[in-house]
Amino acid sequence: MEEDFIIAKSIIDRVFPKDFGIIDVGSHEGDFVSFVLGMGSRKNAIMIEPIPEKAEIIRNRFPSAKVFQCAISTEEKKSDMFVTPNFPKCSALYDRQAFNEIEILNQREKIEVSLRRLESILDESEFDQSSSSSWYLKIDTEGFELETF
Repeated sequence: MEEDFIIAKSIIDRVFPKDFGIIDVGSHEGDFVSFVLGMGSRKNAIMIEPIPEKAEIIRNRFPSAKVFQCAISTEEKKSDMFVTPNFPKCSALYDRQAFNEIEILNQREKIEVSLRRLESILDESEFDQSSSSSWYLKIDTEGFELETF
């Protein structure tokens, strides 16, 4: 296990009660939630992932979690998302300059995704704040989740 995961686990064990819940914006395949909720209840997870194939993986991996296939925005609408099949962990709601500068990212596809407001997702999920003693909101920071934790 990498050092940053060990540090994060230590923080989680000390700070969060055993029954905390997580709202994961940008879940990818759910690795972060799997790591974090290894110490808690997976039923207290709301997972948000815009890429259809990844959302399906999450639904299969976490059958009791509430999974939403969308991205978060200040308004509800459709938008293009840029995905890189050769490097599936790198996707964005804008066409990054890095996509042109890094060969493995150069072959990208554009897919249409739904953008939703977080509060509308929480309403639809019938979010009950009292279902866990505390909640952690993790927003995708493109591979730097543990560093920002």
